[in-house]
Amino acid sequence: MLRPILLLLPFVAADIDYALECNKGYRVSAIRRAKTYYSVLGSLSIECERVSRPEHTTCVNQPSIPKCTGFLEGLLYNY
Repeated sequence: MLRPILLLLPFVAADIDYALECNKGYRVSAIRRAKTYYSVLGSLSIECERVSRPEHTTCVNQPSIPKCTGFLEGLLYNY
């Protein structure tokens, strides 16, 4: 007599958050997916651009989770 086999696979969650941080005086300007030779999907490349000199930049804690609105958040700079 054959019995059905129940196979349980562990569920892997992919909702891991990563902080995108640049050096002081820079901001994240682009997020690109780098292609590899073997696959179209590769690793993510984070590009930063300079917005102010580091000695004139003060970073402050953000009151909430950052949102992709296009506005600069978390940086106060004096020209």
